[in-house]
Amino acid sequence: MFEETKNKSSTDKLTGFLNRETFEIEIKDKKGMLLILDLDNFKYINDTFGHDKGDEILKEFSWLLNKYFKE
Repeated sequence: MFEETKNKSSTDKLTGFLNRETFEIEIKDKKGMLLILDLDNFKYINDTFGHDKGDEILKEFSWLLNKYFKE
């Protein structure tokens, strides 16, 4: 139960990626990089197709990032 709560508080609910605070703790003594992406005109997707569809697209995009950038 503790592990589940810890996981929920350290990751983004939608994408499963580490949140900022957890990322900063995890990367502190390691070499690595932070990738920041901006999905152009994403507001258009939410406004046109709804937030549920936008969430679905973000989940799929996150899955693709995990697939190709596993490490």
